[in-house]
Amino acid sequence: MRRKKLVTLLGSVCLILVLASLPFMAACPAPEEDGDGDLTPTPTEVIKWRVQSFYPGGAPYASLVSEFFCDTVGELSGGRLDITPYGSGAIVPFGETVDAVSRGTIEGAIWWASYDTGRNMAATIFGGAIPFGLSGEEWLAWFTNYGGLELMEELYGQWNIKPIGPMTAGPTQIFLHLKKPAYSLEELSGRIVRMAAIEAEIIKEFGIEPIILPAAEIYTAFETGVIDGIEYAAPSDNWGLGFHEIGKYIVLPGWHSTACPVFLLVNQDTWNELPDDLKYIVEVAAHETWTHQRGYEIVDAAQAMERFKDYGCEFIRLPDEDLAALDEVGQRILNEYAAEDPFFAEVLNSIREFQELMEKTRDLEDVSHN
Repeated sequence: MRRKKLVTLLGSVCLILVLASLPFMAACPAPEEDGDGDLTPTPTEVIKWRVQSFYPGGAPYASLVSEFFCDTVGELSGGRLDITPYGSGAIVPFGETVDAVSRGTIEGAIWWASYDTGRNMAATIFGGAIPFGLSGEEWLAWFTNYGGLELMEELYGQWNIKPIGPMTAGPTQIFLHLKKPAYSLEELSGRIVRMAAIEAEIIKEFGIEPIILPAAEIYTAFETGVIDGIEYAAPSDNWGLGFHEIGKYIVLPGWHSTACPVFLLVNQDTWNELPDDLKYIVEVAAHETWTHQRGYEIVDAAQAMERFKDYGCEFIRLPDEDLAALDEVGQRILNEYAAEDPFFAEVLNSIREFQELMEKTRDLEDVSHN
């Protein structure tokens, strides 16, 4: 009798242990069977990407944008998507970056679209490089809620590339750093300056000679006298790269680029192969990078302007008549491109319609007592 009770008790204990283990058994992935019939546990796949940026590895954006984005993707994906950032030219030459993404030589790039004006001039609009354009927040709204991203996907889709973002939209940029002062467009005539996209065409109309240089080459070209002045980015970026050490004359305002949207470009085939949940994580991380960068750089831009002043830089504001002349020439050039290219016209019309829409809120923003 005692033996029978013991057996019954042991049976009850075993049943309880089995029932208790069921939730843990259900949570474990089923083992896979290999070709020989052996059962092996399913490994967690780690997808690795390499992303090259348009700025040098040591530039402020390396930590503010590239590293932050890659770290965010790693955190959100639990390490399933491992993206390694590289500076300009680290894997392929700067000028071959987009081709490398298109072919899949690298999985992606953090890129300013205005560098692609040689492929299609509409790219300059996606880079924000149009005269007297939208603010950073307005660019974000146009891309995400007014069809801008879909238009950009149409352009880059021709090159087997998926654009993600925007990742940044920095504050209004500095127009020029100069070695020698110039207080008007007339005084700038004959000088060689680093500038790209449509604004480069605009300043040529005033006798200023633009040349395109990648970020990694600007400081040396400025220091050695290859160029007389530089246009690059927002105050915090220019301070971090030390341009004030050579060009302490700072020409304002930044009429040429009121913001600088930057995107992640991903090889389309690579993107298509990515699981849907990781696609979402990449998109979320890109927008989180925008929030991180925008909040930081608005503050840092103001602090950088103060640092320029303390360093002894001189701020020069172009006369109103010069700004009006730049706007007139800029709009004429935009219209000429629109007349030649229906796609350019479509993108430009979208931007102008959005600018008109934004005018409806100007009275709300005007809190002056005048």
